[in-house]
Amino acid sequence: SPSELLPAEDCLGRICSISTVGCPPAIPPVMPGEVITREVLECFKYYGVGTCRVVR
Repeated sequence: SPSELLPAEDCLGRICSISTVGCPPAIPPVMPGEVITREVLECFKYYGVGTCRVVR
């Protein structure tokens, strides 16, 4: 599917298109096809993930 790279804070409610991980622990808080929730955004912030690729 076509995707776009957005700032993480703009991804709430969008569908993840690729795994996004912070290292460590390199465990993705959301998998492709899943909806990005507030909890996922909190994980992104904690691990310093600033962007996420989502389905257009």
